[in-house]
Amino acid sequence: MAKYEIKDGVGIIPEGTIKIEENAFEDCVEITSAIIPNSVREIGKYAFNGCTGLKSIFIPNSVTVFRFGAFNGCTGLTSIVIPDSVTEIGWEAFNGCTGLTSIVIPNSVTKIGTSAFYGCTGLTSIVIPDSVTEIGVNAFNGCKNLTNIVIPDSVTKVSSSTFLHCI
Repeated sequence: MAKYEIKDGVGIIPEGTIKIEENAFEDCVEITSAIIPNSVREIGKYAFNGCTGLKSIFIPNSVTVFRFGAFNGCTGLTSIVIPDSVTEIGWEAFNGCTGLTSIVIPNSVTKIGTSAFYGCTGLTSIVIPDSVTEIGVNAFNGCKNLTNIVIPDSVTKVSSSTFLHCI
């Protein structure tokens, strides 16, 4: 397991780390930002789960997937840039990130997992690229302030309850 540290509110992942391990910074409320090196390919399950103080994070183009609950409950996160290298946004990746107001999903993403943005009550706008073919169950459930969404013709499956409680 990689040795992670927190210094002055910054979560530091060592250079050479390929995967941020499961629960690496879980419930570390003192983290306000994180530095992810270009060596990281995967953000593991619940890696930043419950990091309510996390306000910003730079994700390098080396990352290809956010695993189950990677940023679950990061209520302080107001924006995030998903790099073009990401192909899948995993289950509950941003579940409960109530501070997110808008998000742009890059053309590299083909699947938005179950409950990926569930309960993101601050989310008002989302752009889904032509590369997406599937939107999982409850993907945007509870996004009650969502007023603008563009779904391209490439989407062949919109699962049940995807937009439940969005009014």
